[in-house]
Amino acid sequence: MRLCLFEEPYSEQRLRWTASGYLRQLHNWLSKTATGTLHQPDQPVEPFLPGSPAQIVLPSQLFEADYSLGPQPLLLDLIPRKAQSGFTYVARRQGADVNDESGLNCIALIVETISQTQGSLTHHPVNLFQLQELLMSMDTDLFQILKDSLRGWIIEQKKDPEVSVLVILRIPVRRSDDGAPEMIEVRAFQAAGSARELGESLGFLD
Repeated sequence: MRLCLFEEPYSEQRLRWTASGYLRQLHNWLSKTATGTLHQPDQPVEPFLPGSPAQIVLPSQLFEADYSLGPQPLLLDLIPRKAQSGFTYVARRQGADVNDESGLNCIALIVETISQTQGSLTHHPVNLFQLQELLMSMDTDLFQILKDSLRGWIIEQKKDPEVSVLVILRIPVRRSDDGAPEMIEVRAFQAAGSARELGESLGFLD
C-alpha cells in the first residue's frame, strides 16, 4: 500500500524533510482518512489511476466526434527527458502538416468509460489482462473493442498489420456518486508487439 502524504515532488520535499514532520503528516493523514475528511471540498477531484514516468502528448482532434470512431493512425515521436527520469511521446496524426513520416506508426483506440467516483487510487495495470479486469469492473469490454478494431483495421480495411496499438482511456471522474463528472482523466497504454501479433495472441486473427 502507498500513502500520498505530500503534494510536492520529492526533489522539493527533501529540502525540509524531518522525521518529526513526517510522523506528524502521517498521523494527520491517517486521522483524516479514518473520519472521511482527508479530501477537502475545495480540492480538485483525485485521479482515478496513478501516474507514470512516461507521458504522451495527444492531438486534440483525436477526441472530436469525427476521429473517435475506430482506429486512428498516429505517428509517435520519442523525446527523452534530460532533467528527470522517464520519457515523453508526442503523437501526431499522419499527414498533419509534417514534412517527414519518421516516428513510430501506431493506431489509437479511444475507450470511454462510465463515470467513476473518486476514492483510493486503483492499481496501475501492467498488462492487457489486468487492464481488461479493470475495465470490466467499469462495464467496458476491452477485448471486444480490440477484436472489432483489429479485425476491422487488418481484414476489412486491409491496413498495415505491423503498426503498434495504443489504447487510450477517457475516464470521467466525479466527486460523489450522485455528482456530475468534474474531470476527464486520460490514460494511454501501449500494447507490446504489432496489431497482427496482438490479434493473433488474443485469438482474434488466424
